[in-house]
Amino acid sequence: MTPPDPFPLGIIAGGGRLPLDLAAAVAATGRGVFVIGLEGHADPAALAPYPHACHRIGAAGAILDALREAGCREVVLLGTVRRPSLVTLRPDAGAARLIPRLGRAFFGGDDGLLSAVIRVVGEEGFTVRGAHELLPGTLAPQGLLTRNAPDAEAGADIARGIAVARALGGVDVGQGCVVQQGLVLAVEAIEGTDAMLARAAALSHPGPGGVLVKLVKPGQDRRADLPTIGRATIRAAAAAGLRGIAYAAGATLLAEPDALAGEADAAGIFLLGMDPDTFTASGDEPMSRFLHTMLRVGDLQRSIDFYTKGFGMSELRRRDVPDGKYTLAFVGYGPEESHSVIELTYNYGTDRYEQGTAFGHLAIGVPDVAATTEMLRGLGAKVTREPGPVKFGTSIIAFVEDPDGYKIELVQRA
Repeated sequence: MTPPDPFPLGIIAGGGRLPLDLAAAVAATGRGVFVIGLEGHADPAALAPYPHACHRIGAAGAILDALREAGCREVVLLGTVRRPSLVTLRPDAGAARLIPRLGRAFFGGDDGLLSAVIRVVGEEGFTVRGAHELLPGTLAPQGLLTRNAPDAEAGADIARGIAVARALGGVDVGQGCVVQQGLVLAVEAIEGTDAMLARAAALSHPGPGGVLVKLVKPGQDRRADLPTIGRATIRAAAAAGLRGIAYAAGATLLAEPDALAGEADAAGIFLLGMDPDTFTASGDEPMSRFLHTMLRVGDLQRSIDFYTKGFGMSELRRRDVPDGKYTLAFVGYGPEESHSVIELTYNYGTDRYEQGTAFGHLAIGVPDVAATTEMLRGLGAKVTREPGPVKFGTSIIAFVEDPDGYKIELVQRA
């Protein structure tokens, strides 16, 4: 049996049950916990069973000091939090030191800000973990959780909601919307899901009720602010006259999952975990799709920089496996739920590989082959075929090699 981690887990807790569920689950393994309750969000009385301290959001310096004094090395950010305005933030001295390191993200959307916060917390010596990594069973599975099920009209509303939620997430505004009979009744912004549902209630039309659709934002760091469905969500959806909730399977947290299905069935609401990339109004979802291409690399950061700086990809996630002596990094143009990506694999101690003759090349579409080729050349890439028309055709192409010698075809997009 693996002994518990000797260092307590730090939990920066907002509102809701999930921070408490996480604290209980971690404590049950024998590992200690230390909870920072965010004033105005977490319930101090509910934190009483655990070592804890309460601080306002603006006291970031005091929060980090308390986590260090408690011996925490890993931290989870979990629970509902309403973002304060700059006027009400009142940063302490430590926060005033950290805010400039957040850059423009401090004034941007929630996801951009949280990603910057995670980065800065990491720079302060902590490892930020996702709640789903430590709280088994909370990630929403694919399929129906309830006896209630969507009909064709509800399926059409879900498909419409997916398109709207993706557009919102793409500009880092919100994670959800309400659609009824093809009409968008409400979209989520800074007010949060419950307030959005309250607005939707006053805008509903006669006839079949609407559907709440919740999606993770494109490229969102999943260690914080995953969409969450709880009993309060079901009650608010029922009060708004909705008939169902659809959410991204594998990218949504379910609070009190054992109680959700019964409460939803009693309220006449369906709960559906779906793949937003493949969902159709009929509810048919293909079981297979292309996921990723794996490349073994000799210098992980060098390769990440090549694909992110040279091709504008994003680093989607990274996983270090010391027991297996390897590290994985996934890069691509969008979330893995909806995009094929590249998996970069670094095996400890191996700095080069023989390419052999079986592998051909990757192909990446770019808006300007000539300009991209010159930019990559400036980054040190080897150009093996200068830009020009493909032989026996008119498409403009070029070939370059990445730092490990993998060939990449640049294809001019029309």
